[in-house]
Amino acid sequence: MKRYPFALAATLSVMSLSSAQTIFAEETTETTPKNIETTGTITFTPAEGPSVVVPPVEEPDVNPPEIPDKTAGPLAIVHAPTLNFGKQEISVEDKTYEMQAERATTMENEEQATTKGGDIVPYVSFVQVQDLRGTNAGWNLKVSLSAFKSTGTQNDTLEGAELTFAGGAINYSGGEASEPKLAYKEKLEIEPGEGSSYVMTAKSANVEKEQIGEGAGVTSLIWGNQEDLNSSYNKTNDLDKVVNKSITLFVPGNTTKDAATYTATLTWELTNTPPNDIE
Repeated sequence: MKRYPFALAATLSVMSLSSAQTIFAEETTETTPKNIETTGTITFTPAEGPSVVVPPVEEPDVNPPEIPDKTAGPLAIVHAPTLNFGKQEISVEDKTYEMQAERATTMENEEQATTKGGDIVPYVSFVQVQDLRGTNAGWNLKVSLSAFKSTGTQNDTLEGAELTFAGGAINYSGGEASEPKLAYKEKLEIEPGEGSSYVMTAKSANVEKEQIGEGAGVTSLIWGNQEDLNSSYNKTNDLDKVVNKSITLFVPGNTTKDAATYTATLTWELTNTPPNDIE
């Protein structure tokens, strides 16, 4: 009598196996795939953290100097050039002076770098706008120049001085396209007291259609050629002798000059409303 349960169990096992085989056979004969869909989401918000300057040229690998009063927020000017035209002899002739090349360090700690150790190198000049609003609303950048002034001198104003930024080139990263569609001044001439001059704009109603763009991400307008700066430094090994020929200061010969340092202020103005036209 005790054998019957074993026999029944064996019979059930065989039946279960047979059923499983039948189901498997039925599934493999279906030709229509069975699909389900799920989602993955991420939400972006305008950037509110501190802005970081993005080097506009690949080589050399440097940390561009920070400007002390850079603007903050998702739409910001994070870098602008500082100009130094060195020491020049007083002249009665019209003179155009080339700017000493700006400098950057290849080290994390700039205080540890030395001019003789090759850690500080000449670098291109640039103004950089970061648009991390996520709205593609466009923006406009202008610049104005104050008079070149000295203190404690009889002739305290450098009359007729004029700055020129020539050969400007755009570097772009962080948006939808690898190349920007921006309108910008390839040659920018600025005189004191002449008001603000247009530098570059994202999205304008009165530019060529192919130049219209939203300017999202990081946009730099560069003056100078890094290869030329490197070559000049390699020849002279003297940073004071490396000049950026793209940025010049014109001073008339008939302007009376005292033996003093003359300083002017460039004011870079960024607005979130692109202009309807560009002068």
